[in-house]
Amino acid sequence: MSRIRLADRLREWSFPVGVFLLTRSVQLIVLSWTGENPDNPVWNRLMSWDSGWFLRVASEGYPDGYTYSDSGELLGNGLAFLPGYPLLVRAFLWTGLPPEAAPLVASLLASLVAAVLVYLLGKDLYGPRFGLALVFCLGALPMSIVLSMGYSESLFLAFAAGSLLAMRRHAWVTAGLCAAGACLTRVVGVAACVALVVAIAAYGIGEWRRKDAASIDFRVWARAGTGLAAAAIALPLYWWWVDARVGETGAWFAIQAAGWNSRWDFGHGTYLFLEQTLRLGDGFVPVSTAVLILVSLALLASSAFDRPWLPLLAYGVVIVAMALGTDGYYHSKLRLLVPALVLLVPVARALSLARLRVAVPVALAALLFGTWYGAHMVSVWHYAI
Repeated sequence: MSRIRLADRLREWSFPVGVFLLTRSVQLIVLSWTGENPDNPVWNRLMSWDSGWFLRVASEGYPDGYTYSDSGELLGNGLAFLPGYPLLVRAFLWTGLPPEAAPLVASLLASLVAAVLVYLLGKDLYGPRFGLALVFCLGALPMSIVLSMGYSESLFLAFAAGSLLAMRRHAWVTAGLCAAGACLTRVVGVAACVALVVAIAAYGIGEWRRKDAASIDFRVWARAGTGLAAAAIALPLYWWWVDARVGETGAWFAIQAAGWNSRWDFGHGTYLFLEQTLRLGDGFVPVSTAVLILVSLALLASSAFDRPWLPLLAYGVVIVAMALGTDGYYHSKLRLLVPALVLLVPVARALSLARLRVAVPVALAALLFGTWYGAHMVSVWHYAI
């Protein structure tokens, strides 16, 4: 790559980085404004809840087996947390960064990479203006604060966006390796694997229609198979490692259920939450969560009817299905939906096509509400997000 081309790319990438940093700056300002407890500064709030788990795994490693309470009850422990993000945090710890800073620096850099990749994906889909709007919508989401916290969503999104972008360019090995990275960062990385299967299938159908069997390039299919194998094996390998470490089959699922009450229930728990909250709920957080879940489902339907790129739709559908189809803390649902980029497509398209006198005030209002909501959830709300 020539110096001129590199300079052009860096100049282009500076726009999504700038847009995303703008949303993060507003988030920090709003976060510093919320809350009344002087003993809980911004730094602590960004390192709350699961951040402590990730930091312990990064600094101390994984436990040797199950963890029990004094009464013999099985508890959650660090084995529930996949190794991708802790390894990144450990790399920053090795540089000498203090433990309270390393996770936040890791998240910041991962989120900036994700912003560039999301922009490039959006540009490839609908043009550069849409790409910037997509990055802005990501930063303005009600729970986008998680991208600034010591959580793994930022790294996951970087891997997932990288995988989707590689699929667009038929770089199958890169797509598979990025999907494997997503799987080793969050379990919902299976969404990237499903998207890869859909992308390869769509590519194969297109090639079959255009060519005869004699012209098939088997090297392309070898690369596609390699990428798919890398993506498919990553998460089972970690589960197998946990089983071997604990000495029991299904250990990861047992730890996850014991510590976080997280079980696949086909959406029954989410349905009960929505039904009871919308009928009887009177608290701001449960009611707003229920409403925003419904808004997310409406955005998914709107995006599907607009017939987006099929792998992106498959990726988003799997993320939404896993977030809402699993029982667990209802106040974590919106955080789990943050990486589902397809939900942002209708809003980003409308924003990118609107005139500035309409787009600017709408975008500003959305950013202020989204950043306030996230700040409220980590400053005022008393439970884990």
